[in-house]
Formats: sequence, structure tokens, C-alpha cells
Amino acid sequence: MPNTKKHGNQKLTPKQDDFCRKFLELKSASAAYRAAYDAENSKPETVHRRAAELLDNSKVAARLDELRAGANKYTEITLEEVSNALRSALEMALESGQSSAATQAAMGLGKLAGLVTDRQRVETVDAGEAHLAALKDLAAAPAEPKTPVTEADVLDITQQNGPVVRH
Repeated sequence: MPNTKKHGNQKLTPKQDDFCRKFLELKSASAAYRAAYDAENSKPETVHRRAAELLDNSKVAARLDELRAGANKYTEITLEEVSNALRSALEMALESGQSSAATQAAMGLGKLAGLVTDRQRVETVDAGEAHLAALKDLAAAPAEPKTPVTEADVLDITQQNGPVVRH
């Protein structure tokens, strides 16, 4: 007799149940299908279609809901649990004379209660306005007087046996 799981009056095959578990782990129906079923020689389109069919199956959907509910139970944490953990850490830090750890626990409690917040300063700078302001500053600056070009300022780049070129 095949190993099946009961969900109300519905039964899943072992491969369907494995698909459900792999789907929650891998977050991909196609990857879960490949892991649960022998799909090594299947085309990607076939794997995708069959995985979608499994997700549309009411028994599979019910099992996924059941598995998610169980997983949520273990990952759920309450405000009270966090508060108790921080209070416990604060007490232990104070008893052992660890002032830095005590301060961190106290700050954590303060943040949890909304008494302590991290401040952030956000500024937006419009690059176009910044460039315009820089140009205005340049325009307002007094112009330096131009000095006349002398023979010493001229660079002679004459090629051998070629015309004289002066820049």
C-alpha cells in the first residue's frame, strides 16, 4: 500500500507530498517538480505545465496551506518574546558588569517601545541646479587680464625637412 498523507478526506501520493515540501523550500514549482518527479528527460515546457497542474490541484493546494501554517508557527515571534529576551539580556549584562551589552539591550528595549529612533538626514541634490550655481559663481568672479602671447609661449614642432609649424 503506498504511503499517503491524509488531508481531511483527501490523500496525496508520496511524490505530490514531496513536491509540496520542495516547492516551499525551493520557491519554484518547476524546480520542485524536477526534484520530486523523474523529469530528467522532460522539456522545460512540459515540466512547467505539469508543475502548474500540480499547483492547481486542490489536494496539493490544501497540503501547501497546511505546510505553510506549520512553518509560520515556528517563525512567528511576538513583541512580548522580544521584550522578554531583551530584558533578560539586560539583567544578565548588568549582573556580569558588561556595560556595553547592558546599553545595547536597553537601547533595544527603547527602540521596541518607540522611545528611541534612529535619525536620518535625507538631502536631495539636483545636479542641474548644482551645475547652474557653479556656472553663476564662475560668471560672477572677476576675469583675469589676458597677457599677450610672446615668442617664448610659441611651441615649435617643426618636422625634420618639413614645413615649419608653430602653435
